[in-house]
Amino acid sequence: MYGYPPLAGQQVAPEVTASNTEAKKPFYKKWWFWLIVVIAVAVIATQMSGGSKSEDQSGASSSSTSQTSQDSGSATSEDQGASTESETESEQKAAAPELTVTVTDLTKAYQENELAADKQYKDKVIQVTGKMDQVTDILNHKTLFLGSGEQFAIHGVSCPISDEQIDKAAGLSKGADVTVIGTVDGFDQLNVELSDCVIQ
Repeated sequence: MYGYPPLAGQQVAPEVTASNTEAKKPFYKKWWFWLIVVIAVAVIATQMSGGSKSEDQSGASSSSTSQTSQDSGSATSEDQGASTESETESEQKAAAPELTVTVTDLTKAYQENELAADKQYKDKVIQVTGKMDQVTDILNHKTLFLGSGEQFAIHGVSCPISDEQIDKAAGLSKGADVTVIGTVDGFDQLNVELSDCVIQ
């Protein structure tokens, strides 16, 4: 305490410094650990929202929806009849898929050989049937996820939902059988991504 030398055989206690106590902090109290956690959460959120491709598609669909609403506000009954016909035509296009497949078969094909699955399914309009897993609304990007219904299954099908499909999606319950028609965009290692989805 006053600088007296230690007696013979007496051990000197090491000085406790700020650097010694800081080195003993658990890793989860370090700033760099939380930085890594924030980055990981941001990456997962981006993957779940469908990435920039779905943002571009939803941006295009929202701009076309706003354009349609502006046009319908000033349109005559003839114009409204024409828009109803175009909606009917798009539903008829959705009703004629090139292939019909289950979520289980589609995800299995992509897990086993992504290149072969792309050759068979990519850029084609398909009809997919599976179990409703969840409907999300992340940053105004609404997405329907279909699964196989198997316990612990991590792969499925993701379908962006247009404004016209919101009511149908809102009426779905988890585990219900759902059939959608859409164009296959590819596989993101978790989900087979579809675009232009129509819930049947």
